[in-house]
Amino acid sequence: MEKDSADDPEFSVVIPYRRRLDTIRIVFESLAEQTIDLARLEIVIGAIEYSPEFIRLCQEFAGRLAITTVMSGGEWNVCRARNLALRQASGRVIVILDADMALPPRLLERLSSEYFAGEREVCLLGRAAGYDDTLIKSDTPAAAALAYSHYRQLLAELEAAGGVVPDLRDDLADQQVPWTLVWGGLVVLPAALLREHGLFFDENFTGWGSEDQELGYRIQAAGIPIELARTIYGLHLPHGRDLAFQEKFADLNQRYFLAKWPVLSVEAWRRFGWREVNVSYRDLELMLFAAESRSTTRRSSDGSRPTQRSLKSEPARICE
Repeated sequence: MEKDSADDPEFSVVIPYRRRLDTIRIVFESLAEQTIDLARLEIVIGAIEYSPEFIRLCQEFAGRLAITTVMSGGEWNVCRARNLALRQASGRVIVILDADMALPPRLLERLSSEYFAGEREVCLLGRAAGYDDTLIKSDTPAAAALAYSHYRQLLAELEAAGGVVPDLRDDLADQQVPWTLVWGGLVVLPAALLREHGLFFDENFTGWGSEDQELGYRIQAAGIPIELARTIYGLHLPHGRDLAFQEKFADLNQRYFLAKWPVLSVEAWRRFGWREVNVSYRDLELMLFAAESRSTTRRSSDGSRPTQRSLKSEPARICE
């Protein structure tokens, strides 16, 4: 595996960006308050727009944060935006972060001391505090309607409570299909693994949805453990949400995912959803193999040529 230079930063925080000026300011504030030596941190933005306002914002933080922005025109594509940033990242550990996720001050310190102290080869999944229906119903129309001190206080309260944020994925007693639990708001991965296995986002996904699960599928296929971390989280900031836009692309992207990887786990995820497939996937596998065995026996008894369906074996659980 390729070694990083001793001069490289420890962390590259990679953020896709377009028209999120109110939330990205708060994200920058939270990064500037990280307790690690900020010389160990770089921020790389993949921006699908040419925005003078965003450039001015970066200039405001120039004395506090090392920010590199790669700008491009064209239609919004979150995969392309992330890839623009990922290809410029030089840190030992990549933190893939959405532009609406503020981090608690000790998050990078915890990553360094508790999760990546050695050459640990793992994909770490973070949590999103507040990522539920209450955000859609919130009386706060935009993050910038409140001062950063408000979000600082919320993060301090979460930290005082132990820094363990409840997550929908906690409900699963047995995570049978780990890649389905890779949600792109906060994902951490060693840069060497990303480069070794080409773990960039597939830019054929359009609009919204499924691109993070497809990356998770390739992470799992590469044999990299996937771990839902208890104390790694961000605060999801309020913003408008276009549910019609999301629904428009959800099915299209799921169809593309299945066409690219036509295997049982992807088909079951698309049909039943992430929660149900993690509850019943092993039973589904057993039922399918039993049905194929009966079919093969019948074909053999009447002299016809047996057929077999090859299924990709996958790691069975998220590491705890």
